[in-house]
Amino acid sequence: MLGSTTMFSPRLFQSCCSMVARAATARPAPSLTGSLARTLATRSGSDRRPDTGNIGDIVDRATIGFGSMPPIPPMEEDPLQGADQIWKKKSQEALRQAELVPPAHAYSGRSVEVESGKVADAIRNLEGILNRNKVRLRLRQTQRHEKRGEKLRRLKSERWRNQFAASVREKVQLVTKIRDRGA
Repeated sequence: MLGSTTMFSPRLFQSCCSMVARAATARPAPSLTGSLARTLATRSGSDRRPDTGNIGDIVDRATIGFGSMPPIPPMEEDPLQGADQIWKKKSQEALRQAELVPPAHAYSGRSVEVESGKVADAIRNLEGILNRNKVRLRLRQTQRHEKRGEKLRRLKSERWRNQFAASVREKVQLVTKIRDRGA
């Protein structure tokens, strides 16, 4: 029985899952022994023996701490299917996806779609995008040359203001959380 003392790091878990997947596709492996088993799971505390059980049990135990991870989908391709058929199917899926989401271009970040004749909403969305990306500010700054020292000083000041604003936001969130808790 696996208790709450088993520790897995996400990186270790991901690398072990890929090793297990490669091993499972190469040849059937009813159980694990040796260094792979030690890598997959070790118990913390005084008992540090490797867990050398059935591969399914090890993978089930490894996913205990990762409940939010989606399950690995089963392979859809038929292994007897030809490479040409698989290629055709994948290319059709990619084409459908490309038609839904067109590739980005020079004006993607400054473009909005007008949905069902709502021009005012589209203009409001465009204004928000332009303000967020500071397009007008950058346009004004490029109208005149800015000396190197002045530019470095301005950028340093902007970085400091952004860091300060982020820290104030963080503290306000902390105070709000404490107030909500009732302290």
